[in-house]
Amino acid sequence: MEKLKCGFIYVLWLSPAHIHRVYYSLKKSPDIVLKVILHCEACAQVLKWRIRKIQGVESVETNLANSRMMVKGIVEPEKLVDYFRKRTGKQASIVKHE
Repeated sequence: MEKLKCGFIYVLWLSPAHIHRVYYSLKKSPDIVLKVILHCEACAQVLKWRIRKIQGVESVETNLANSRMMVKGIVEPEKLVDYFRKRTGKQASIVKHE
């Protein structure tokens, strides 16, 4: 079995999914804030469930008062908005990306 050096740890398995997960967990997860129209808590839960399915997304938080959704993880903001539009039929715009 080969050892791959990834950051400060050695990865002892060769599965690409595992290597991807370990490598990106060493990096700081950027925050992406989206402006989305949220009508109620049920809408927010459905949207959170859909967004969590995207590879690279670690967590999703919603704010009904501000109609904002904060996504943490390693994902491109433009791809996130496109996926969101295709899967939910709702419009989203990027407010902040760190």
